[in-house]
Amino acid sequence: MGIRNLALCLLQIPASSQIPEITDWDRITVSQKPDSSTSSVAESFEPIDYAAKAYMLMKSSLEKYNPHTILIERQRYRSGGGAAVQEWTVRVNMLESMFHAVLHTIAQQNQYDFIVHSVSPRKVAQLWIRDVKGKMSSRETKTAKIAAAERIISGFDMKVLFSGQAKDVAEGYISASSLYKNYLRKNTKEGRKSGSVGVKKFDDLADSMLQGLGWWKWHVNRSLTMDEILQDPEEPEKWKKTAEEETVMRSRKTKTKPVVDVSEAENEDPTNGRTMNELKTKPKSRRKKALEIT
Repeated sequence: MGIRNLALCLLQIPASSQIPEITDWDRITVSQKPDSSTSSVAESFEPIDYAAKAYMLMKSSLEKYNPHTILIERQRYRSGGGAAVQEWTVRVNMLESMFHAVLHTIAQQNQYDFIVHSVSPRKVAQLWIRDVKGKMSSRETKTAKIAAAERIISGFDMKVLFSGQAKDVAEGYISASSLYKNYLRKNTKEGRKSGSVGVKKFDDLADSMLQGLGWWKWHVNRSLTMDEILQDPEEPEKWKKTAEEETVMRSRKTKTKPVVDVSEAENEDPTNGRTMNELKTKPKSRRKKALEIT
């Protein structure tokens, strides 16, 4: 999500095949930077101006796509754990808030039937980027997400259909993603050229597709889990029994005090064969001995 590059991905799940189909996949510009050579008017980032842009974009998207579920990427105020909040980050967060406000207002007017969810980019990355040791940098995360989207388009990770405009974008994505990887490395002439034509923003397209497919996978997993529970009424009892067994195993590992039989203790000699002088002599403290050794 961004002001210069806002990626949209239209995902459909046919009831007959249950195979995800992407029919529209594109990037749009919310606010175009004015050309300084032809215009002397500075770009405005005032809330009153962005309110109109947010409304027109959401209204036109609803009329064009008529979606049932809308996913909006959750934006962060800080990146990389930095203390400072960048001004551009504040602008993007303002735009995100306006999207939610506009959609909520339209939904309350009963003009369209849809639901809105805020998606965490971290959870999406954890779903698609696996087998990674250690913390990844922002550049490494972008490269990994682009590679994950490329595998999906190629049909390796899962089956997804691309039709219409999205099919053309998917075909160009394969070659463009390799150029973007070179751009990130910054060690080839071809990579520097790809950055100049904006191929580096293909990571926004990858994010939009991965979020939509990730949401669908979460929904399918929840449905499968509910079906298993409903088909097997004893499933909760099995979980309870397993938890009880684990508790017993942990208690066995815990050291307990030995139990002394009272009848045997009464028959034992309390003096243990020692004289009165020996009994009056106090034994040395074991704790003191331990402290002396250390």
